[in-house]
Amino acid sequence: MHKRVVQIIVQAVIFLMLLYVSACSQEKTHPLDVPRGYTNILEFEKGGRFLTFGPFVGYYFSPFNPEDLSRLKFICFNERSFYTRDLPENTKIFEGEAVLQTLA
Repeated sequence: MHKRVVQIIVQAVIFLMLLYVSACSQEKTHPLDVPRGYTNILEFEKGGRFLTFGPFVGYYFSPFNPEDLSRLKFICFNERSFYTRDLPENTKIFEGEAVLQTLA
């Protein structure tokens, strides 16, 4: 599970770097508008261990089902202009879905 989540985050960072290269410069600042039900920290029990995932700057997660963290929606913001100065602070950069995969 952890390796798949890390892989998704690495892919997201690569996407952000590509976005940075092609983004237009803007000065306007937006308030951070995280949708209801999203959180920047995931805490869960797996195999008798309590695990914490996050927080990551700008990334917020929401499970499709609160009882099952195997499928998550996520959204990424340019929080505090962390990812680029070419987009306004706190602008939504992208959103997607994450699926838990277990490697054999």
